[in-house]
Amino acid sequence: MRALLRDAVGPPLASLGFERAKTTLPCWRREHAGAWLAVTFPFHKYGWHERFGSSFELKFHVGADADSFSRPLAFAWFNQLLDADELEALQARNNRVAASIDAPYYEDPGRPQETIDWDRMALLVRTTPYRPHESVSLYYRSRDDAEAWAAYFGGTISSLLARFIERLAVEAG
Repeated sequence: MRALLRDAVGPPLASLGFERAKTTLPCWRREHAGAWLAVTFPFHKYGWHERFGSSFELKFHVGADADSFSRPLAFAWFNQLLDADELEALQARNNRVAASIDAPYYEDPGRPQETIDWDRMALLVRTTPYRPHESVSLYYRSRDDAEAWAAYFGGTISSLLARFIERLAVEAG
């Protein structure tokens, strides 16, 4: 997934002056208005599993220094930059993938189900609409899922970045 994202979003970001940051996550950065603008794809900390897939997110971040994880001066999850129709389409796409992922199981049958950390072992298909202010984890289980997400971001990263920069300008007044 990381290589697919790198190959899909790297060229459009490079054409906009971004360089690949030396981090464990797919991350690109460039100077912007006296600060550093970073585009980062955080991945689920438990990694990928053939039955349960994995997930990732996309964040845009402006920091005072080149460290992509510095305290943000401005920050947005990509879904916060989408309009209502785009957010609905994103949720439908993500739910299709989530529906293909096996329901979580708990490996200690002696422990009661109510003690399971369901935030970590979340039921993945969302029935309520995504809210604009929340972060959205994007699920993938198969290579097809990963390729579809990479193609999606390869085609939208430039416009998402433009929306984030526009948002920065509006907030700056």
